[in-house]
Amino acid sequence: MLDLEPATRVLTGIVAGVRDEQLTVPTPCAETSLGALLDHVDGLSLAFTAAATKTPLDGGRQGPSADVSRLGSDWRTRIPQRLAALASAWREQSAWTGMTQAGGLDLPAEVAGIVALDEVIARMGYRRRERSELQQRAPTADGCIRVRAVGDRTESAG
Repeated sequence: MLDLEPATRVLTGIVAGVRDEQLTVPTPCAETSLGALLDHVDGLSLAFTAAATKTPLDGGRQGPSADVSRLGSDWRTRIPQRLAALASAWREQSAWTGMTQAGGLDLPAEVAGIVALDEVIARMGYRRRERSELQQRAPTADGCIRVRAVGDRTESAG
């Protein structure tokens, strides 16, 4: 079993620092706006919590989304709650056994747990080379969300 809580706690802190005017700015993540990336975090939190509890999601099997128009006005409270639920669900031993579904796929639960952690971590950071280049420009930026959340301050800081 892996503990997702430390990673979800860090990502929750990053999400909390996002300002409304930053939702439309691009991220280094494949032409995705910050708001779209937040929608993806929201959806993956819900999907992988359902995977841990072996509970089908309303709407059936669907792949990941990244659409700022789906973010809604309550994202500041909803995403941290869903990240906390994600970490809590994967604390249960039963989450790691048997088969489950996530992102429209059937997969072993232990694989889903690892993918869930990887998804959370991937939203905090990206490939090492890109991170190194970014850290030379913005030492506090540690990922796609944080890049945009602190981008205005670090770019103006020189």
